[in-house]
Amino acid sequence: MPAKGTTTERGYDNGHKVNRARMLYNLKDGTKCTYCGKPMYREAALNFDQAPLEADHKHGDKSSPAYRLIHRRCNRSIANRWVEHGPGWYGVEEPETRPKKVEKSKKGPDLRERYFIEWSF
Repeated sequence: MPAKGTTTERGYDNGHKVNRARMLYNLKDGTKCTYCGKPMYREAALNFDQAPLEADHKHGDKSSPAYRLIHRRCNRSIANRWVEHGPGWYGVEEPETRPKKVEKSKKGPDLRERYFIEWSF
């Protein structure tokens, strides 16, 4: 499938390239993609899709600077629909953010665990 034109013809000017390079420079290897939750790496071969990371524009608006790096597969699956799913959307296990499962007692609430404040006037 032939490309639709050069990056400049598609609306990505030098500012876009500089912004992407800045974000890539500041990327900490292993940072989770905000779209799919999988780790991102500067080296393309280490990413799950084996492709370089791409700079994503909020709401697909190329007139504003790109604000995040995501995987190529994630970026191209968005098309022009901007979403901010986050890692939890795809079932990525994050134990520190998931609530603990609370077992319900068949006896009812334990009133001894409540704290009562005595008011004195």
